[in-house]
Amino acid sequence: MVVSLVQTYNISSFFDAIYAAHALSPECPDNTIISTDSVYDKIKGIKRIDPRDLYQ
Repeated sequence: MVVSLVQTYNISSFFDAIYAAHALSPECPDNTIISTDSVYDKIKGIKRIDPRDLYQ
């Protein structure tokens, strides 16, 4: 799945793809990732929460 994410969404960081794959896995039922990195916004099925928004 990681390689597929890299190829499909043109993700430059292998680590970002690993985190995305985990967010899409059954172990993460809400498919949410907390990150300032907007690369996750383009991945279908992932909901990104910017931690800076949590302290407003």
